[in-house]
Amino acid sequence: MKNRICFLVMLLITLTLSCKKDDPSESNKPPIIELLSPLDGKTIDQSDTLNILAFATDEDGTVKQVLFYIDGVLLFTDVAEPFQYKHHFTETGTYTLQLKAIDDKGGSTATTGIIVRVKDIIVPVVTFSYSPNWNITESSDIEFTVSATSPNGDIVKTSLYINDVIYAVDTTYPFSFTWESVPAGNYKVAVTATDVKGRVSESNSISIYINTNRPPTIEFEYPSAYFPEFLPGSDIYISLDTYDSDGTVEKIEVFANNVLIKTLEGEDSFIWEKVPSGEYTFKAKAYDDKGATAICESVKIKVSSGIIANGIVSDLIYSENDNLVFGLNQTTNKLLFINPETVSMTELTLPSSQPLAMDYSLTDKKLYILYKFSGYISVWDNVTKSLSILEFSGIADGRDIEVDAQNRRIYVLTNNGLFILDMDSGAVLLNDAPMQGTLIDLDPGLRFLFSAQEGGSSLYKYSVSNDMLTLSQTVFNAGGNTRWVAVNASKGYVVLPSGGGNGAGYTVWAFESQNIDNVLGEFDIDTYPKYAYFTTDGKKMLGTNGYNGNIHVMNAETFVKERIIECPNVDDYARITTNISNTKIVAFSYDTYYNEEYIIYIYDL
Repeated sequence: MKNRICFLVMLLITLTLSCKKDDPSESNKPPIIELLSPLDGKTIDQSDTLNILAFATDEDGTVKQVLFYIDGVLLFTDVAEPFQYKHHFTETGTYTLQLKAIDDKGGSTATTGIIVRVKDIIVPVVTFSYSPNWNITESSDIEFTVSATSPNGDIVKTSLYINDVIYAVDTTYPFSFTWESVPAGNYKVAVTATDVKGRVSESNSISIYINTNRPPTIEFEYPSAYFPEFLPGSDIYISLDTYDSDGTVEKIEVFANNVLIKTLEGEDSFIWEKVPSGEYTFKAKAYDDKGATAICESVKIKVSSGIIANGIVSDLIYSENDNLVFGLNQTTNKLLFINPETVSMTELTLPSSQPLAMDYSLTDKKLYILYKFSGYISVWDNVTKSLSILEFSGIADGRDIEVDAQNRRIYVLTNNGLFILDMDSGAVLLNDAPMQGTLIDLDPGLRFLFSAQEGGSSLYKYSVSNDMLTLSQTVFNAGGNTRWVAVNASKGYVVLPSGGGNGAGYTVWAFESQNIDNVLGEFDIDTYPKYAYFTTDGKKMLGTNGYNGNIHVMNAETFVKERIIECPNVDDYARITTNISNTKIVAFSYDTYYNEEYIIYIYDL
């Protein structure tokens, strides 16, 4: 019995020792870590970067990571040698830096926290003197002596400023400048000093008066560097600040691209009206009452691409060429040939007044033009460059036109109703069929004609198969103040900008073409949406509203806004198209309140 007890005791001791031997927490040695840089009490400037470097090793394994802490907050974890981190402090103060190493078995060792102080940025101190310092006459040389020191180290550069314009730079000690043959006038002089750390300080400015006739001073108040770009056809306000300390400014000459555009006498501002597109460098020259002159620094501006139309453009449409977009000027009764690549335009007088709408057949390369007060269509052949007439009614007033080259049909909406014409023979196949709406758009594949009443609240879908007009669906109360209807045949829907009526809100509804009771989505183009246009590939929708004067570029598949283009007066009136490859946007708008600013704008899409 005694021997059995001894055996059990020995077995228990053996098992206990075995367990202790297998316990990794008993056998693992913690890693060793040493903070190499910075030293305790390190002081740096607020703009400096603190370089932290540590050495860490593990006798019986590997160091898996080193943790970097500032005031107990983990900033960075490094997992590979060299263990280092660069930290930039955003605020001054005293901070505690501590590092911690962790080995592959979970053992860890932390360094003792050290103190790092971050102090304010200190800039150089700079002063200057000049000689002679009194009774300076015209054409004298003035010697400037600069004194500059910095607690950050050496001064590497000083700069002399005269009237806030840099005159000279000196990088060699002792710092000095010579201003040779000083003209008569009143000058503000200052000096800056730059130290080895790039800190810059400016001296107090000193006014220096040069006797005899002091020339005037002149500078642009507007436009300035803060207003570098203007929209096409803008009226640009030009204002100058002039001063003559010992007399008066008699005359100002203003130049654009070195061409004199205005001479001012007794005034210092004017309006340059309807400035054409281009880039301009403005300069101005002032003459005082004694003949002395001053030329101000130039100001550069850009006037965006656009064409002044001199009347209301009622419609725009692309052709098969990227450099040709057609437009209708219903004020001047002109057919417009717009080149969006060169931002230029030619015109052709049309045989009737009030050209209202048009559609182009890419297949036939022919443009079909509808008038407001005549019962015929003008046909422009873009190959032969000739104009012909296609009659359809003796009394009807036109409203809108759609051409279906696929099915060889022309659809004309008038105040009396819908006409259907054969494209090849010109024969009238349907006469004055009753139809709701003032605007139409066509889905040629489905042979659906969609219409809406401008200012109304409903969308109508008509079938035009077999040259018959059949109302197949109506969406009532789609939103008040409807402006435009547009078909996206490639995406299978039709849109209706609407809003404000019957609580429908402000939106551009996208109704499925096959079943307009089904809403596929909506475009948000802000308050009072009124116009929608789809690019030729159907991938983007360009929409406008009656509120903020922007063209909203929308993804036609996701209904998400991609971009906003500023376009003046487009909130009042909009006509938009792209060229055939959708690289350019051609947009027309005008100020409907004052009935002016008729401009065709060209934008990159």
